[in-house]
Amino acid sequence: MEKTNKLKSMLVHYASSHQNKMNIALHFIGIPTIMLGICIPLSWFNFVVLGYPITAAQFIIFSLFIFYITLDVTFAVVFLFFGLLLNEFAISLSFHSDAGLIASVAFLGAMLCSLLGTQLKNLCQFLSNTQYKQILQHHFL
Repeated sequence: MEKTNKLKSMLVHYASSHQNKMNIALHFIGIPTIMLGICIPLSWFNFVVLGYPITAAQFIIFSLFIFYITLDVTFAVVFLFFGLLLNEFAISLSFHSDAGLIASVAFLGAMLCSLLGTQLKNLCQFLSNTQYKQILQHHFL
């Protein structure tokens, strides 16, 4: 499979399973918030690579960047930019006295949003099922 086809295939699959606008909105908010919730505690772990201080969160973002390069260079660069920007925010939050609570609420809240988005998609698919509509009409109308 060609490199550009990998990302295209992944995006086509994502688009086919995320067609509800509310589901898309919940994921648009949820995914970066999950990243934030993960990056805050990972920012507490620092080490030096080639003389430069780096956090565990930055290491993971760079690792994902390398993976995304195999899929699509433009997407990888955009991900790196926004990932590092989000990580800078996470680093600033990591110094807060309630950083663990902030990270937990961000991560768990975003996971809940993602779960709700998935369940909303399933509910919409269920409600659009013609067999379900016929059963409702038969019993209640």
